[in-house]
Amino acid sequence: EVFPSDPIKIDEVLRRIGTHVNTHVPGPRWADYVAMVDGALNAPLHPFYSDSVKRMKMKQGLPFVEGAPVGIDGTYAWIKAVGAQLKLNGAVVEAVAAEERAKVVAAMGDFPLKGRTFMVAGYEGHEFLLVRLLLEAGASVPFLSTSVNTNPLAREEEAWLAEHGCKVLYSANFDDEIGALEDHPYDCVIGTTPLCAHAKELGIPSIYYTNALATRSLMLAEGAGDILSLVVSTQRSKERYGKIARFFSEDGTPRRTYTSWVPK
Repeated sequence: EVFPSDPIKIDEVLRRIGTHVNTHVPGPRWADYVAMVDGALNAPLHPFYSDSVKRMKMKQGLPFVEGAPVGIDGTYAWIKAVGAQLKLNGAVVEAVAAEERAKVVAAMGDFPLKGRTFMVAGYEGHEFLLVRLLLEAGASVPFLSTSVNTNPLAREEEAWLAEHGCKVLYSANFDDEIGALEDHPYDCVIGTTPLCAHAKELGIPSIYYTNALATRSLMLAEGAGDILSLVVSTQRSKERYGKIARFFSEDGTPRRTYTSWVPK
């Protein structure tokens, strides 16, 4: 499930190594879903499509590759994995993978995040890939909250995040996220509507996940530049968020207390 220009960019890269995208979902036509069974390889780009992978393997016997062309390490590893599974020309695959990795490095160089601390809270698996981008750009992400349960396809991503200092909380609830929000001096929060609303009351720059990030390009160099440009511009507004929080507080300081949130 990829948006909006990612399928086009991925297809361009795959054609350079000797293959192409047969179809992607969600697709606008029924024929897009019929074409899924004619592929030689299944690539679940978000790490929580285990049911789809299981059915494709059981019914069509399609092999699959894990991960996604996101970030420096992820882009290189994914292109190499596709080439290996399809037994494509090794030298060509290596050259393209190295070139695309270099493009991501260059894109990230325009949006440094070293010394900045982020909290990310999502609900579908997309957030794992986003945190990878933030970490490789130099940010600290001590906590990732996700609404989904643990999944075999997420183990590789979770291990990579853990190596880079990020703890993953599965099946998280709002109280868990609020507790984590109070544990660190965050420079920016990317999360659900109620979490971002609370963060803004504390004077922390926040980005609503669904509205601003889940529908943006994420993969390859174009995705890295698109996502990081928004994130950098938002976290640089921390002073303005602080002024707004002080303006609406009773004593001129951002609110630091929390009353249990109960949906109506």
